[in-house]
Amino acid sequence: MTVQDEDSKLGRRRFLFRASASAVAAGVIFPACGPVMMGSDASTEGGASDAAAGVPFNTAVQASTIMVGSVQVVTGPAPNRTPIVLGRDGMGYYAMTGECTHEQCPVVLRAAGTDLDCTCTHGSRFSFTGELTQPATVRPTPGQRGLDHYFVSIVGGVIQVTVGMVVPSTTRVTA
Repeated sequence: MTVQDEDSKLGRRRFLFRASASAVAAGVIFPACGPVMMGSDASTEGGASDAAAGVPFNTAVQASTIMVGSVQVVTGPAPNRTPIVLGRDGMGYYAMTGECTHEQCPVVLRAAGTDLDCTCTHGSRFSFTGELTQPATVRPTPGQRGLDHYFVSIVGGVIQVTVGMVVPSTTRVTA
């Protein structure tokens, strides 16, 4: 092997090392980059679900059907179909997780239509904007909090939610 071959080999090694390090860094820094697919059964390459990838989920709910001061609970994306709470107030539309922050049981619209109740029998209750109004009374969890809010967009009049992309609870979008 000549000195020139050795330099050339070292150059290739150095190039491959730098290229692989760059690829790893890009994957860590920009994990959301990748294919964008819509719909409840779409998935990213490798089998990750929409929810795991933070890809917009088309709820099939027309924004115009949610009146100011109301919420609607819809089935979330595959694979676990975790409920999503869609709401509208005087500031605009918003979306929240439909899982209680105590033990991750689904929340439902209270019969009186004024709050969201956890389906477990622990007593957690949330306002329409996701604020914890009554913490669990059975096996309380220190630090129980309100419901996480997700990024929302309206495309063609239909509400889309980016499950997993948590935003401040005051974030709203207008139609």
